Amino acid sequence: MYDEDKIISKWNKFEYGYWDSDTKRFRLWDRRNSSRNWAGVDYYNDVCKKNDTYFRALCLIMQNIDKDNVICFRHKRCFPPVTNDDDFMNLLCVCKTVFYKVKKWLKDNHLISEVIVDFEGKKTKRYYLSPIISLGGNGISIACYRLFREHIYPHLTGRQKDLLDRHEMEEYGENSLFFIRK
Repeated sequence: MYDEDKIISKWNKFEYGYWDSDTKRFRLWDRRNSSRNWAGVDYYNDVCKKNDTYFRALCLIMQNIDKDNVICFRHKRCFPPVTNDDDFMNLLCVCKTVFYKVKKWLKDNHLISEVIVDFEGKKTKRYYLSPIISLGGNGISIACYRLFREHIYPHLTGRQKDLLDRHEMEEYGENSLFFIRK
């Protein structure tokens, strides 16, 4: 039915994953607050293909995500999201030409998603990091799941897919358009 090696939520052949109604997240494990990276993933060799610039950018992004995997500036207790290319470039501390090269690599490899969020009648750009790379909180939010569904699906079991799809329908309904993809 599914490939045992690709399931990110299996441990000792026991399937974890449940919907936490308090936090409105799909928890992948119990009694754990967050995970910045996945054990067993070689980010430098496998994800970044031994490119130092890509690896440095990915590490900075992984350190600067909030609980919904929105790329933001982490400063004390304030987490303002990165809303434009200039902010993103400042976060990565690179020049413009390197920034556009890194951003193209991130988008081409489906590591980030650039979306426009309609928030209180105002359209704002947000950048999301794929939960396959790193999780900023204790589970996957429905908003993040909707963005990266096709990349998360191979890593979930049938029960988990059904559970996430059911909660997505409850949250947004069939005809809702929360994100406008760019």
